[in-house]
Amino acid sequence: EENEDEIKLKGPVTAINAPISFSVLDFVIVPAAGTVDFNQLEIGTIVEVEWEGPLGTTIPPKEIEIEDED
Repeated sequence: EENEDEIKLKGPVTAINAPISFSVLDFVIVPAAGTVDFNQLEIGTIVEVEWEGPLGTTIPPKEIEIEDED
């Protein structure tokens, strides 16, 4: 999902390289240090990631939301 100011990606975690990065639908996400509790991530966990500005793996996401399993 994209508009001029923000980009969102939502899907299952497909790989975890704690504490550096994780992948959603094989797109590598590199969060800012300390912004993600990697203990909450498992393969298949649904997350929503949001960026402002141009999309790229070198730009840390503005927000990462881990969906509740309930």
